[in-house]
Parts: sequence; structure tokens; C-alpha cells
Amino acid sequence: MRLISLAFLMLMVVGGLSLAQIGQKPVPAVVAPAQNGLAVHEWGVFRMHDSFDFANADMKQEWDGLPRFVYGQVPGRDLPQQQSNIMVLKPVIYLHSSQACSIDLRVDFPGGMPTVWWPRTTTPAVNDGVVTEGAKKGEPFRFLQWNFQIIKTAPVKESLRPVSDKHWMNRLRAVKADTVSMQNPSTQDNGLRGEGFEQEKFIYYDGMPAKFRGIEMRVAKDKITVANPGPFDAFDVTIVDRRQKDDFRVARLSKLDHGTKDRPIEFVEARANGWPEKEAKVLLEQLKDAGLFEDEAQSLVDVWKQEFFQAEGLTLFYRIPQEQYERILPLTMKPKPEKLIRVGLVHRPYYDPALAEKVAGLVNDLNDDDYQKREQAQESLVQLGRSAYAHLKLHRNKTTAPEIKRRLDQILEKYDATEAMRP
Repeated sequence: MRLISLAFLMLMVVGGLSLAQIGQKPVPAVVAPAQNGLAVHEWGVFRMHDSFDFANADMKQEWDGLPRFVYGQVPGRDLPQQQSNIMVLKPVIYLHSSQACSIDLRVDFPGGMPTVWWPRTTTPAVNDGVVTEGAKKGEPFRFLQWNFQIIKTAPVKESLRPVSDKHWMNRLRAVKADTVSMQNPSTQDNGLRGEGFEQEKFIYYDGMPAKFRGIEMRVAKDKITVANPGPFDAFDVTIVDRRQKDDFRVARLSKLDHGTKDRPIEFVEARANGWPEKEAKVLLEQLKDAGLFEDEAQSLVDVWKQEFFQAEGLTLFYRIPQEQYERILPLTMKPKPEKLIRVGLVHRPYYDPALAEKVAGLVNDLNDDDYQKREQAQESLVQLGRSAYAHLKLHRNKTTAPEIKRRLDQILEKYDATEAMRP
């Protein structure tokens, strides 16, 4: 995901922003004749950070939470292993077809790179020990390409890779979409359990698009303003204020025009006893209005409800227009679907300036003479999660105390994705 000053984490489309195009010219959105009865619905959440260090920690945690079978071009992940003459095939892509058919699908990352995906791709892949062509030597692949079949029968239970009941992938499988099938035709047992056979209810990928400008939020005590310096309008703008433990406030704008400067935000108090179900229902209706089926929209809400509505501090999220989505992640598909819906949300957490002071106090306690106090301070830093990563990294570089170094290294190792960001 990548080397840019503003980093984002995309989930699911997967299911998961606006962007300045860099380098290569995007592939046209869709080509070839349209196939009757074929619809593609995609949703993606793009997490945007002001700090590369915060993005670094965010990405590492996301990758570590993926099942081992997920492919990727980052350390610890494998490229698909293909056979000769095989016929196979963040965001989350759901497919709906009136008939069984074969699909060629490609998603480009102009100025960026894909990092992890599922199921297998034809490119990138390893074919008889040789990595498929499509990337310059020493550089990562800049696109993902699948060839797969849509089947109109329920997937064989044994063919779905097992995941925890609580994992978000399991939630995606509850959506009523067609099954995509990728299999090696040389396998036996009708391909149901042969080597290379994979089935799934969705297509998932994650990565780092090129740098772009989105909504900016400015905070001065109780005064909050937003600006939209980017080249596109933003829709369904939502700001959640949970800076006070028992105080819930929400502000919404149906649209924020591009070029808007310092627009004041007015919040509405929310009742704690109805939180966050009422707010989640509003998001659900917005997603349905944008074109997703209800169960698809509900899957996004279920996966992201915690991050959107229950995170401490300030949280901003909004929807980008589909044409902007197409510029960020051009999608090419043969045959062309009758309907293509791509719903992208930008998620931007706000890091409270007071966090730096809080982290400094806890880091100081890591060297306390009282063992229990040291243990408690370390546990408190762990509980702060990835939001504290950048501050911890600064303290690690400055401290000379061996005990603080040791404990900070234990925390930072969990979130450090620096090596994984290299091609």
C-alpha cells in the first residue's frame, strides 16, 4: 500500500477516495458488449491518514488480521501458484448474473499498488515457477487481474476456506450474491477438492491508491470547520464527536461542494441509549440510495460500525462520486455488465493533540521502579492501539533507557509495517 505523504487503507470493495492521477493513463472503466442480466456491485472504504506512521500501523494491523490463505505482494503473503493451461479466473466486489458465465476482471492502481487480495489472480501469479509478466523488474505489480466463472449453485461447503465466525470475511459471505469459481481443469473429483480449486461469494482486494486531496477538518476546541480543496464534490458527509466519554454528537452534510473553505459544523446531540444503532441505520439508507442492495449495504455497516461510530475522538467519513472512484481504481471487465455500482467511502480518523501528552506520561512510567506500574503503563499503551504508534516511534528513537526501549519495541513490533511496504 504505499509510499505517499497521505496514506489510505482500503477495505473491502472491495469491501473498501479521490485521487490525483500519477504516471500511467487509467484503463477505461468498462469495455466490450454488455451482457444481459449481469450486475457488479462494489463497496470500498478508504482510510485516510495525515501521517505515514499512522498509516503504517494501520496497514500492518489489517494485514495481520487476514486469514493465512489470502494472497499478496507483501512479506508473509504468497502469490497464487498456477499450473500450465489452467483456466481460472478491501474493496469487496459482489456479482449478480442471470446465468453462468466466464468473466475477465482487471483493477488498476495508477500511481499506487495492490497489496493483498482473495481469491487467486491470474496476474500476479507464479506460473510453473515463473512470476507472470506485468511488472517492471524490482517493482510491485500495479494491477490485479482475475479470470473466473460465475456459478449459479451454492458453493460446496468444503470449498470455502474456513474463517472465524467473528471475522469480517464471514460476514461478507452472508450477502446473497453469486459464487465465483476458480479451478484447475486438470484436477480430479470434478474439481471440487482438487489442487488449485477456490470458490468465494465475493472478490476482495486491498492496496494503496495514489495521493489525492479530500475533505480537511480543522479543530479549535469546540469550533470545527471543514473544507473540500479536492476536485470533486463529497456526499453524505458525517462527523462523529466522541471526545467526551458519555457525550455523543453527530453532524451531517448531504453534500460538500469542491472548493468549499472553512464551513462551520453544527452538531446534534445523540442519545446514548440509542447509540449507535440509529446512526448506523442512517448510513444503511444512504448506501442503499447510492445503489447497493440492502444486504450489501448492511455488510459494510456491520464491518465498519465500530470504526465509524464507536471510536474515541472525532471521526469523519463521506462518499465520493462513482466517477471519481473510477479514476482512482479503473475497472475493466469482459463481458461488460449491464449495471456497475461502485460505492466508495473515505474514512478519516482525527488524532487528538492531547494524545501526545498522554503517551509521553505512560512512556515515562515504563521506567518506573514499581514493576506493576511499568506493566500497567505498557498495557495502557497497547490499548491505545495504532493511534499511538507515531508517538511511540518518536519516543523509541529518543530514549536511552534500556527498559523503555525493550517495552516500546514489544509494542511497536506489533504495528510496524515498514518492511512490508517495500516492493
